[in-house]
Amino acid sequence: MKMTTTSALLCFSLLVACNHAGSLQTPEKHLVMLARPGSSLYLDRASNRMVMQEDSSADSHFCSFQVGWADSLPDKDKKASIAKERYFQYNMQGDWKALINGDSLQVVFFQEKPSLQQEKKEAVMVFETPGGQQPDTLVYRDSFGSWGTQIFVVNNRK
Repeated sequence: MKMTTTSALLCFSLLVACNHAGSLQTPEKHLVMLARPGSSLYLDRASNRMVMQEDSSADSHFCSFQVGWADSLPDKDKKASIAKERYFQYNMQGDWKALINGDSLQVVFFQEKPSLQQEKKEAVMVFETPGGQQPDTLVYRDSFGSWGTQIFVVNNRK
């Protein structure tokens, strides 16, 4: 079969269109996501193995969550940028609490994940849990920005 220039261009166009359609990004899905213009906050369960060795023979006494904070709004000055970075690396972990049957737990380990995107920060936070129980709720009291107090119900009960 002989291919004409028109049919070759049509095949090429279809090939480009199919490849382009497959490369479109779908929105990220998270356990919990809050969004406002220019910024978002999200939370996902994370494997403890992301940040620590875990003995698989015993019930885990730790529970990990990945938190992400995206802020595409430009900082007013260099000091604001430094303050935001300091908050995420050192102070944000103190704003999180896990609740298990009404008992409040603090973050025992917080590890930032490297990112090439300056406006997106991600970290894994670990809570030590009694008897391998899982948190029912996470509470975030934002001491830096304007998210206020956020309550995330994360239990697995049906």
